[in-house]
Amino acid sequence: RIYYFDRLIADWTDRLADRQGQKEALLKRVHWYPERDARRQKWIDRAAELNGPITEASAELEEVKHIRGLYDRQDKLPRVTSQGQMTVESLVRWEMLDRRNELDKLSHNQLVAMIQDRFETQPELYRPWLKYMVFHFSGMRYKSAHGSWAEPKTLLAMLIREFLEDDVRNMDEASIIKACDEAVAELEGIKASTTNTRRIGELNRQIAQLKFFNRPKALLGYLTDKEVSKVDTYTDQEVIQKLEEARLNHPDLPPWMWQEIEKFTPLKLKTQDKEWEKVNPERWDFEDRRWREILDIWQRQDVTGWRAKHRNSLDLIVTRAVCNEIAEHIQHLRGVVPGAGLTAKPRFYLRMAQKTKHLPDGDPNKAYFKYPKKAEDFRTGASILWMGIVTKEPNPWQIVESLPGFDFATDQAGGGFLRWTHEATVVGVEDLLDGKFVLTFETGEIGLIRRSLSTLVNNPNVLVGYVPENLLSEENAMQLAEMIKCEKILQFE
Repeated sequence: RIYYFDRLIADWTDRLADRQGQKEALLKRVHWYPERDARRQKWIDRAAELNGPITEASAELEEVKHIRGLYDRQDKLPRVTSQGQMTVESLVRWEMLDRRNELDKLSHNQLVAMIQDRFETQPELYRPWLKYMVFHFSGMRYKSAHGSWAEPKTLLAMLIREFLEDDVRNMDEASIIKACDEAVAELEGIKASTTNTRRIGELNRQIAQLKFFNRPKALLGYLTDKEVSKVDTYTDQEVIQKLEEARLNHPDLPPWMWQEIEKFTPLKLKTQDKEWEKVNPERWDFEDRRWREILDIWQRQDVTGWRAKHRNSLDLIVTRAVCNEIAEHIQHLRGVVPGAGLTAKPRFYLRMAQKTKHLPDGDPNKAYFKYPKKAEDFRTGASILWMGIVTKEPNPWQIVESLPGFDFATDQAGGGFLRWTHEATVVGVEDLLDGKFVLTFETGEIGLIRRSLSTLVNNPNVLVGYVPENLLSEENAMQLAEMIKCEKILQFE
């Protein structure tokens, strides 16, 4: 029953997020048109049609969570024998309930400090990746990370081009001639210091353009190349500092623009605006179309860019995530680069298993993808994948594909579809009062979850994939250590 309700919670959470996303997408179209344009109402009405389905999904989700919570509450209550005696298990359960009531009275900082103390007193039990996820991802919103982050360096380069274009456009002829002469002198110095004939040819062409052709255009090209080339050398922190400087140096830029930049960059950590994620209607003002187009290009350049950014930096990039994205973050912290999306995970684990097939069973370096048969199959860091039949055709990154060695009934009679429904990462297997449980980090309420081992082993809808941890690069190892420091976590007053 617990497994059934957990699946219902995951299903209704998906449905609610899907319907809310559809409504948000429709409401964005309202802002395509100016105020008092009759076409705005069309999209408002379309979005309003989803209010009923959203309310229905929200109510169903709350009801299922309530029923699921009753089972948890029942499990926590002390049990009395038929003779009216308290068992040892009941006494422990009562003590746990009492302890929970004490914890409910503590502040966020006090609770985090207690977790930090536990991690530090028993470091051998808690992997660095778990500390990172507990501190930075617990309670994060269930919504796809796609489109929630954009590369700040790209934006800085785009803004530099725009600012330089304005500067050159506003220069008088004498200033342009002087700037071109200074540029030529600098290029002549570079040419004198190189013997590369190809490079010399490029410099000669650039010098000729600055001397004899469209000098404003040549000057803009020279200045842009010079300034934009510096951007790639900046650290992430330097890029953010440059963006903040640009905000101070260009006070005429529209406020909504900086609000939007904050939303997609680490600057959101500094904002005091509670509505920081909402789209400002002023964004659609006609006179701001130049900046709107720039931000649109920047934001849409790579909506999945967060994935590579986290893999390469291990920094906290996103403020929302769904199940497979949580799992991918964890694997990055383990030095593993899995496939993107649910459908790619089985192929990834099978490929890694093929590379280590020569190793004996039980070897900690042996990768695998299989139906779990025993507790030992749930190694720390392993991915648990669930599949199920749905009536709506899945997306390409959700559908269950045929795999060598597995007899999946991918062709469902009656119009159903077999899809991967959920992914969780194993923290460990523990003996608790009511038997063995697999502790996982996953979505639902993003954080630590416990699942009865008996509901996972020999379950035809559950598979587990494992790849051993890899050594992180020196830079990433230092970054991971930095991200789990106490001062990164606690909100000092």
